[in-house]
Amino acid sequence: MAKTKVIKPARTVQKKAVKEPKKVDFVEKVAKETKKPEPVKPELKKRRGLITKPLKKKEVDSKKFKSINGFYVPRKFNAEKVKKEILEQAKAALKAMLKFNKEHSKPNLFAEANDSIAVRFHLKKPRVHGLRKFKVIQLPHSDRDPGNSTVCLILSDQNAKTLRNPKNWPNEVDKNAQIWKDWLREEHGITGNEVDKVMTYVQFKREYRSKIDIARFLRSYDKIVIHEQLFKTMVKHFGKSCWNTNLFPVKVNVRSGKLKENILKAYSQETLLSPLNSITHVLRIGNIHQKPEFLLENLSAVLDAAAVILPGGLYNLRRAGIAWMTTNQELPVYVDFGAANEVIAKVPEEKIEVIEDECSTLPDGLKIRISSKGKIEVLDEQSGEPIFYPTIEDEWEKHDDLKPKHSKDSLIAREVKKRKVQEIKKLAKKARLAKGNANKKE
Repeated sequence: MAKTKVIKPARTVQKKAVKEPKKVDFVEKVAKETKKPEPVKPELKKRRGLITKPLKKKEVDSKKFKSINGFYVPRKFNAEKVKKEILEQAKAALKAMLKFNKEHSKPNLFAEANDSIAVRFHLKKPRVHGLRKFKVIQLPHSDRDPGNSTVCLILSDQNAKTLRNPKNWPNEVDKNAQIWKDWLREEHGITGNEVDKVMTYVQFKREYRSKIDIARFLRSYDKIVIHEQLFKTMVKHFGKSCWNTNLFPVKVNVRSGKLKENILKAYSQETLLSPLNSITHVLRIGNIHQKPEFLLENLSAVLDAAAVILPGGLYNLRRAGIAWMTTNQELPVYVDFGAANEVIAKVPEEKIEVIEDECSTLPDGLKIRISSKGKIEVLDEQSGEPIFYPTIEDEWEKHDDLKPKHSKDSLIAREVKKRKVQEIKKLAKKARLAKGNANKKE
C-alpha cells in the first residue's frame, strides 16, 4: 500500500522588528564621518570672491597735503598761478569771440539768451562720496537787472498746518499769494517791477505736479527766489531738473528788513554746482555785449569760488574753456597734462559691525561671522580664518540659507587653469608685438 506524503505547511518566519535610528544616533554618526574642513590655501587668496580683504587707504602726510572737498591737494600747489594763466588766456579768447560775433551776428529776438558766455571746468576725477554741494557767487558786473530779467518769488503759506491736508485747500488757488503781494508792497515797497510773480508752496504743488511741468516752470524764469525756510523742501521737490546749469534757485530771508535789497542782489547771483559723479561744471559769467574787463572780473570771482567748491580745487582741473551757453564748442584757456592718479581721493571710513558666534547647526570647531553688509562667513574656531563650508561633500538641504560650494579640489583646478590661460595670452600678445616691430624695421 503506497504511503501518502503529508505536505506540512510552511513555517511563517517572524521577522524581528528593526529599530529605527534615533536622531541622536544619526547626528553622532554624521559627526564621526564628517571631517574637519581644511582652511583656504594661500594661493587662492587673490581669487575674487573667496577671501575679501578691506582696501587699505593711502597714507597721506598732512604736512605735505591739504583736503579740498574730498580730495588731497599738495600744499606747494600754487592756485594763484593757475588763476593768472586762465585770466590771461581768457582775455584773448573773449576778443576772438567778440570778433566772431560781429562778423557772423544775425538779427534775433532772443539775442541776450544766445549771446550768453559761460566758463566750463573739466576735472581729472569726479567726486564720488559725500553730498551734493553748491556755492552762490555774487558777480561784480552782472548783465541782469529788473528791466531784462524775470524773477519768481516762492513763499510759505500763512496757515501751513491746516493746508497740509488737501481737503482744506481753498477754492482760490492764489488766495495766500495775494495776501503776500499786499504785504510786500506795503512793508517793503516791492511791486511787479522787482518780482514778476509771487507764489506759495501749496499753490506750486497744485499747479505743477509732474516732472515735465516742474522743468518748464524752472525754464520760464531767469531767477527763482525761495524763502530760506522752504529752500530745502523746494529743492527736493524740484528734483534733478533743479541741478542744471542755470536753474538752481536762490534763497532769501523774507523777515529781513532789507528784503528789497536782497531780491535785487539775487539778479547778479550765480550758483556753481558740485554734484556727485560729474566731471564737467558750467557757470554763466555774463554777455558778449559787456566790456571784456567786466567779464574778466566776473571770471576772477568764479575762479575764487571754484578753488573752494570744486573737488580738489584747481589742482584737479584737466582743462577750462570759454564757450557760448547755447553751443558745445569752447575755446580752451587752460590745459593740464598731469596724470589723474596724482589726485588722491579722500576715502571715507566705513564702520562695519561684525558679529561672531557659535551656531548649533554647524559641526564642532566651526563658528559663523555676520557683517552689517549682510556677508556670512564660516570660520575655524582655532585659527579664525574663513573656510569652505558647506561644500557639495557636506550635508545640506535645499532650503538652507548657506548654499553649498564646489569642492576645494575643483576650485583649485579652476584657478590654476585660469592663470595658465592668462599666461598664454600674455605670451601670445608679446609675440604679436615683437613680430609687428620686426616687420616695421624691415
